[in-house]
Amino acid sequence: GGTEWFEHDNLRVHRRKNQVYKGETEIRLTDKEYGILRILLSNPGRTFSAEDIYTIVWQEPFTLSVSNTVIVHIRRLRQKIEDNPGTPSCIRTEWGRGYRIEKE
Repeated sequence: GGTEWFEHDNLRVHRRKNQVYKGETEIRLTDKEYGILRILLSNPGRTFSAEDIYTIVWQEPFTLSVSNTVIVHIRRLRQKIEDNPGTPSCIRTEWGRGYRIEKE
């Protein structure tokens, strides 16, 4: 049913298990990439800082040494799910604040 899945544009993401489809194609995400995507899809329109994302997904305290980790994971995630990763339409960057997915 629809409640098992998040749907956004042509993405379908299972709420509990790491299953992601772009159109009809299954996309393989790492657990961390899936965790990031799930947080953002659960809260459309809400901006999450790199610190928020790291604390929730990695379940560890955030330090400056790990800030790049989130950026790298977001970049990889965009390369897998965005039609045009250079100008992402799904995962938006809010400069100086963090990342969000627009409400549909």
